[in-house]
Amino acid sequence: FLLLGQSTNGSVTINSKTKFILGLSGLTLTNPEGPAILITSSSRGIIHLADSSIISDGTANSNKGALQSSGKLVFMGRGALSVSGRAKHGIQTSKSATIKSGNIHILTAKKDGFNVDNYIQRGGNVTVTGRGDGIDGDQGYIDISGGSITINCTADDVKGLGCDSTITISGGTINITISGDQS
Repeated sequence: FLLLGQSTNGSVTINSKTKFILGLSGLTLTNPEGPAILITSSSRGIIHLADSSIISDGTANSNKGALQSSGKLVFMGRGALSVSGRAKHGIQTSKSATIKSGNIHILTAKKDGFNVDNYIQRGGNVTVTGRGDGIDGDQGYIDISGGSITINCTADDVKGLGCDSTITISGGTINITISGDQS
């Protein structure tokens, strides 16, 4: 699938029975009432960042993120994705999120920038500005071996990186600024 163009009141839902590639190329998409991109499929989705794209949900979103998936997500490409999670998380999946390449900017998140069961980063650049945890590996793990991460969270009682299992860092560059009480 290839998404491009713009809408201030739209969304995309993908329900694929097989693995798929979702290309984002110059997309500007806002859904004031739900996720901008909702993937209901449990199949692995490759998010190919071909160019700079911007997605946002609205404060009326009762789901879990501006980009929400039921399956594994793999981010790659030379482009950039800017995400605003105005209701809850920026990017959410109940499976793993892997960053291989590309630039992902969580511009704002009312809760976690990434809320995933496992977070894996091999390359690329991730920046998170939010009111919750920067990257929450939830009940899974965090494994970082490359790329760069910059996290800036200002709310009370948040974590830059957090999960219920193990955090393994064997490479990459990580800069975390946390300024809230008990963070």
